[in-house]
Amino acid sequence: FGATLHRALEDFHRQGGPSQLSTEDLVENLHQRWVSLGYASLEEEQSFRESAEQLLQNYCSTQPPEGVTTLFTEKQLRCDMGEFVLMGRVDRVDQHPDGHLEAIDYKSGRETVREEEVRDDLAMSVYAYLLRNCHTDQPVDATIHALRTNTCATARFGEDDFNRIEEAI
Repeated sequence: FGATLHRALEDFHRQGGPSQLSTEDLVENLHQRWVSLGYASLEEEQSFRESAEQLLQNYCSTQPPEGVTTLFTEKQLRCDMGEFVLMGRVDRVDQHPDGHLEAIDYKSGRETVREEEVRDDLAMSVYAYLLRNCHTDQPVDATIHALRTNTCATARFGEDDFNRIEEAI
């Protein structure tokens, strides 16, 4: 379920997102990518398919702020840490008109999310760190997008955060 949603959203944003595609295009992409395996019955599968359609329709109802550009989807980021290579695959990276970057992670099972949870989330911290390492001159935000309720929470990461993250790693 979650992987199918991620693939549909990846294609949606790679093809231009809401400025180029409609809600119907996104839902059609979902249908083309739907995987029937893993559901206990046809009824359960149909229920999840209907839920996925509703989640994506809600997702499309919220337009991104003016001037935001999607740079990457499902992007693998890497950083040589000396003894090992730190890697992470971020769902989406947007650039805002003021130049700051935003790492976005979709969560298909979550209903709520708070800024503190984003800041304390290991994966989000790693994404922000990796993004900052690749783009040292730009401020970095990290956002969790709870698809079930179409709500987001964002945390801005600064130098103190990156030092703390590097120490923890």
